[in-house]
Amino acid sequence: HGSNPTSAVSILDTSFKVDLAGASAGTMFGPGVYLAEASSKSDEYARDESTGGAYDGLFAVLVCRVALGHSFVTEKPGDYRQRCTSGDFDSVLGDREKAVGTYREFILFNEESIYPEYVAFYRREYNDGAPPRVSAPAPAMHTMSAGIAAPTTVEVEIPAGAAPGSMIQAQAPPGQMFQFQG
Repeated sequence: HGSNPTSAVSILDTSFKVDLAGASAGTMFGPGVYLAEASSKSDEYARDESTGGAYDGLFAVLVCRVALGHSFVTEKPGDYRQRCTSGDFDSVLGDREKAVGTYREFILFNEESIYPEYVAFYRREYNDGAPPRVSAPAPAMHTMSAGIAAPTTVEVEIPAGAAPGSMIQAQAPPGQMFQFQG
């Protein structure tokens, strides 16, 4: 799930909020939490920050554990929320890979099915000069809710020469290993 660093840290602290769905991006398959199996898809939604703080110039992608359950699979855009909230399905698999050759997206309408485990902070490097400017205001920082265990935040540097779609592996304290597709 791509985001800006402040929002990513907030999601680690308080989890996802379905009622905020579509606040910074579209809702092609309905107003839910959108996740991808490829970090390059999540990167499309990541935004950097220019707030004068510790996250200046950084982008963020959340690495989540998700219980997809029984997915409604579709290639066509539409609001499929009712299919899941009615109990017929647990999630939507928007198969844009099959439809137009891009990515598969997983949409959930119940935030209890998603555990945001890590956030990867990164900088983008461009071969041909300065990056394109896309600005989005950073949301206010939230404090940790009482009774919720603090997830681990890990900063991962993508190795030079890593090709899109390559598998990246990192070690998080205290010795846990995780991997994601770049």
